[in-house]
Amino acid sequence: MHWNHRIVDRSKANAGEPWFEVREVFYEKDGSVTGHTTACLGDEDPEQIIALLQRMIDDIRRNPTIVKEQA
Repeated sequence: MHWNHRIVDRSKANAGEPWFEVREVFYEKDGSVTGHTTACLGDEDPEQIIALLQRMIDDIRRNPTIVKEQA
C-alpha cells in the first residue's frame, strides 16, 4: 500500500457548493483507492489551497519550531 496527498472535490457533500479538501489518500498495489483521511485543509477554490500551502511553507521556513512542554 502507498499514499499521497490529493485535492478531493467535496462539493457534492456540500449541497453542490464548491468545496475542495487536501487529504491523504491510500492505494492498493493495483492503484485503486482504498481510503482517505479527514481533511487536512479546505477551500472553495483548489488554487487557493495551493496558495495556502505555499504560505505555510514560507511561514515554516521563516519561523523557528515551537517546542511545546508536556503538561
